Amino acid sequence: MQEKGIVTDAAVLKTVLERPGITVHEIADKLGWTNGKADGSVNRLNEKGKVRIQHYLRRKALIKKIYPAEYRHGLSGVIEIPKGEIVESVWKDKVHVYSLSRASIAISPKRSKEWERKALWKGTAVVEKTGTKLFVMLPTEVSSFYRLENSETSLSTSDDFTLVTVESTVVPVDLPPSYSETSILRKTRYVILMEQIEQIGITSNIGSSAFYGIRAIDKESRILREGSSEPEINTLLAKEKGDKRSTTTQKAEIPIRVIVK
Repeated sequence: MQEKGIVTDAAVLKTVLERPGITVHEIADKLGWTNGKADGSVNRLNEKGKVRIQHYLRRKALIKKIYPAEYRHGLSGVIEIPKGEIVESVWKDKVHVYSLSRASIAISPKRSKEWERKALWKGTAVVEKTGTKLFVMLPTEVSSFYRLENSETSLSTSDDFTLVTVESTVVPVDLPPSYSETSILRKTRYVILMEQIEQIGITSNIGSSAFYGIRAIDKESRILREGSSEPEINTLLAKEKGDKRSTTTQKAEIPIRVIVK
């Protein structure tokens, strides 16, 4: 058992060194393990002082990020680009930065007329190089606008540009390192009143609690969203049903979309 634990911990440590800030779920997915096995190894490595753990809230779910013990968090306005994903010779000491949308930033060593036309903001940024990475120091107004200090980002790279996507907001949480990740499962019920349904979904054998209930009535469109009480829903349905102008009533059910993580 001890030998198995050593092999397991070595695999997790290697993964963390390759991807600082990886979550327990991502480690488990990468290594083909259960979350419990990955979490147990992470906790052992933390006790040995080989990794550091920080909990965050992401989309109302608690995640557990793991960093190498010696890892130093970069500044919020610094974008790290691996040299292996670009043509390094093209990238000089300054680059052009374009804010393309609320969730995307384009970075390129060359000017782009197309991006300049579309950009909400455009400017330049300083580049610093190390052995394996380029560090793009974004201007303060850019990092502040995108709230990069509390955001997760992903990179899409080509030889001469990088597209930064701001994916989600994370909030640090002060919890014991051994505290596990917690996935949130949400089921939302919608009752929709509309003039017509062009395509009626096919009801499957899944229980009704796993579906949105949809009722279509010949009146102006209304929607009751999550948070409406059962009496409120029933009152509105009864009112619509009794209205003489309502000539047809159809009922259809479509599967609920559930996001876990």
